[in-house]
This record gives sequence, structure tokens and C-alpha cells, in this order.
Amino acid sequence: PFRDRAWAQTDREGRYAIGDLPPGTCSVTADVHSGKDRERAGLAPQRREGVRVAEGEPTVVDFLLESGGAARVLVRGPDGEPLEDVWVWLRERGSGEGPSFSTMSGKTDREGKALLEGIPPGTYFVSARAPTYAVPLSGERSVRAGEEVGFRLDLKRGTTVRLACIGSEGGRVEEPEIRIADSEGREVAPSLQEGGSDTKYAAKWWAVLVPGTYSVEGRGKGYRTRTVPLRVDASGPKELLVPLEKEESPK
Repeated sequence: PFRDRAWAQTDREGRYAIGDLPPGTCSVTADVHSGKDRERAGLAPQRREGVRVAEGEPTVVDFLLESGGAARVLVRGPDGEPLEDVWVWLRERGSGEGPSFSTMSGKTDREGKALLEGIPPGTYFVSARAPTYAVPLSGERSVRAGEEVGFRLDLKRGTTVRLACIGSEGGRVEEPEIRIADSEGREVAPSLQEGGSDTKYAAKWWAVLVPGTYSVEGRGKGYRTRTVPLRVDASGPKELLVPLEKEESPK
């Protein structure tokens, strides 16, 4: 177990067991986790939500994994050159979260291509992590079982933006979180640069963004969540501090 998660691997008969779970409700996911086994790589993961765990009573959760779809992602640089070793991932429409399953992310090869298999049917867009480039999000496309869909990302030169959360009174914000979204509300993942005990920020982030309008959501332990606008142009590096107000103590 790790914090609020636990893992188990199936045996030769496809059975698994997870013990020492506290009573309550959880979700259970079956994911092949096999990029080398071509026969199994096309199986789509599944998740069961609302699984109830009771003390002293075994809970049975069975899965029947079926074939999913595939996404072939092409990543090109500002001059049209293929980019190798770029991490790409699929995100579902309307979701601000990262990839839900291991099959939904991968790294590009020498030709700038990445093949993601075993994708559950749905509508997705593609993003990537490439520290020296701005990464626009791809258009949305539907993925169906047994079909391969192509996505393309053309990375661009952009503006470096550094971000941090700070208390409105100038205090240090513990356990801060930052979320950047584009004008359509789709999340743009920033890179984390840790702060230190000798700095006024518990953590700092940076991102390379194409010119445009964004929103930045900041939150922290004991502080109210706040969203502020961010306008990015090509004038050079930019810094944004998100001031947070403390939550009122319950009376």
C-alpha cells in the first residue's frame, strides 16, 4: 500500500487478492501494464467504482478485459523535425486530471511517434511534456475499440512562466497546488520545481506556454482556492504569484 492506494498482481489463473484494507468505499482498477506482450497490450483497462469493503467480509471484484482502441501520436518540433523521447498522454474530454491508466501514456521514438494501445472507448485529446517547448493541446478525436486513431502535436517556441502560491499576508503556503488551464478549460501540466525551507515558497512551478489567455488555480493547506487570469505574450519570461487568503477558523 502507498497512502490511499494498494496494488496486487494476478497469478497464472488470473486471480488476485488485496488484504488489510480498511472498511469503506473504494475503486478497483485492472490494468494490463504490459507494453512488451503484444498479445495483451491491446486490452483496455477497466475500473469499478463504489466498491464496498466491510470488515470480516471478503469482497469479490471480477474483470473481463476486452480489446480497446489505439492512438498513434506524432510529435514535431518548431521546424517540423521529429522529436524523440517526448512523453505524451491522452486525456478524456472534460477531464482536468492526468492519465487514468498506464496504457494512456508513452514516449516517442526516433521518428517522433508513440503508439498507445488498449485505450478505452471515448473522446480524447493529447498533451505532452517537453521542457524546452510550448506544448499546444491537440484536437479532440474519438477512439473506438479495434480502431487506430492518429493525433499530431506541433510543438512551438514559447514563453517561460514561473508560478508560486503565496499568502495574501506574505506568508508561506504549505502543501500548495497549481493548475493551469487554457481558454477552453483544458489543463496544461506545469513542471514542478521544489522550493526549500529557506525560501518563502513551499514549491514553485514553471511552464513554457504559447501566447494566449490562461487561468491559474492555486490552493494550499489552510487557504481558500483562488483562480486568477494569466495573459502570455512573446515578450520574454514572466512570473506570476497567486495570493491566497486563509480559511476562516470554525467557530
